[in-house]
Amino acid sequence: PRMHIPGFTFPVTDFLLEDVLAKTGYIPPKNGKKKKRPPRRQYDADDDVDDYPEDNNEEGEEDEKNSAGAANTSSIPIEELVKRVNEQNIDYDMVAILVRYLLQQRTSTDDGSILIFLPGAVEISKAEQSIRRIVRSTSA
Repeated sequence: PRMHIPGFTFPVTDFLLEDVLAKTGYIPPKNGKKKKRPPRRQYDADDDVDDYPEDNNEEGEEDEKNSAGAANTSSIPIEELVKRVNEQNIDYDMVAILVRYLLQQRTSTDDGSILIFLPGAVEISKAEQSIRRIVRSTSA
């Protein structure tokens, strides 16, 4: 049996983790831990403070500062940054910073979409909140 489904395939660009870290300048927190606060965090009254446990080390603060926008990651090798990523947890800040980067790179004639695949409704909601917060912080 043969099945034919008419339609159009759109061009897709795949990015590897190494590409994302190099292009955005994002610096993942050490040991895959959550950061104290995401870059340029705008706190809302209904935020869950437990989402950002205390991490009072200077390097963590430096990482946060560097992640705020296409920072200079040349001081930390990409291989080291890749090792920091905890594949068991979704790094919502990294997702949001990548979306911000892609939006900044688009041209006026670009009518493309960004597809983000997540495992469930809770993860989609968290990603949406992070994207709105980080994208809003650069347009403000």
